[in-house]
Amino acid sequence: MKILIVSSIVISILFGAPGLLAQKKKTTKKPKPPIKVVTKTPVAGSVSEWKEFTSVDGKFKVLFPETPIINIEDEGTGEMRLKSTAHRAAGGLLGFALIYTDSFYKVRIKDSETIEELTKLILSKNKLMSRTKIIQNGIEGVEVVYLKGSSNISQHRIFAMGNRYFELIVSYQSTSGNSVSNAIENNKMIANKFFDSFVITK
Repeated sequence: MKILIVSSIVISILFGAPGLLAQKKKTTKKPKPPIKVVTKTPVAGSVSEWKEFTSVDGKFKVLFPETPIINIEDEGTGEMRLKSTAHRAAGGLLGFALIYTDSFYKVRIKDSETIEELTKLILSKNKLMSRTKIIQNGIEGVEVVYLKGSSNISQHRIFAMGNRYFELIVSYQSTSGNSVSNAIENNKMIANKFFDSFVITK
């Protein structure tokens, strides 16, 4: 199953001078999204077959249904450099990905601005289904669910900490006879097992 991953080439516009995130923008009041608070890993079915993956370099741990395949992309030089490390795994009909990206931009950008611009990029070519503010173990982020094409659905959480941001993605499809909403509902427990197990370590 194809997993939707935001290209580091596209994301590089976030940090390149002057950069989207480095610019001040006019803001307008928008309805506030709902807030979801996650404080611990839920017991959603058996986790005995899932594997806890710990990254020393990425400084996180998370549950995967199998040992993830890791791919590293390191592009650009100087302040234009972006290094992304992607971890991918599959479980049944679902695809799971955790990507963390380090930028080397010297200007300190607010975490909220990083999250907002990444969200805009993700939704620029996809149809938004829902957007929720996330507070996971004290770290603020955002969760968006969006439709790509007629049946490809992705649930995407984004967190930012300084010059590093994390993306957690679950990709799945609606099957014959099932609506998009049913596809999401039927896979909610498995998706949340992955999402809510994510912990940033020191």
